[in-house]
Amino acid sequence: MARIKIITGGVNSGKSAKFLRLWREAAQAGQTNQPVGLYSEKIQNAAGVVTGYDLVFLSGGEGEKHPFIFPRETIPTENAGDYFFQGRFAFLKESFQMAERHTLRALEHAGNCSVWLDEVGNLELKGLGFDALLRVLFKSEREVTFTVRSSLLKKIAAKYGITAYELL
Repeated sequence: MARIKIITGGVNSGKSAKFLRLWREAAQAGQTNQPVGLYSEKIQNAAGVVTGYDLVFLSGGEGEKHPFIFPRETIPTENAGDYFFQGRFAFLKESFQMAERHTLRALEHAGNCSVWLDEVGNLELKGLGFDALLRVLFKSEREVTFTVRSSLLKKIAAKYGITAYELL
């Protein structure tokens, strides 16, 4: 069973900032097996309004960015099948698929490294998003660190049978 660490808090409480800070510390710790991570980076316009998110693949250093989350109203109807919709956002399915491939490929070559995911939530509760990747990770012997809203923590723990975890 995986060793699980969870960063939790409310909406806009700094979960992702803490996640990135802790991931950088782990990456700089000189470990033989560098941590592998997926980070949701805010995209803001000049007025500071969030216009979406990029998915950043973190492994051994900060890496590739891919379009990830968009305001729901910006998605043309003819492209709706390419997205998961949750609340006011649309999540590009292809980014989840790329993230899963990237993570599993990195783990094949990285030994027993830790895995970091920002953010687990309602999509995963519906069996979408990072759900398949989480199921693989939680069955492994790896250390898995992820962010989740405090309002969803109990539901996520119940869904994945998580009974022991460390809150960060």
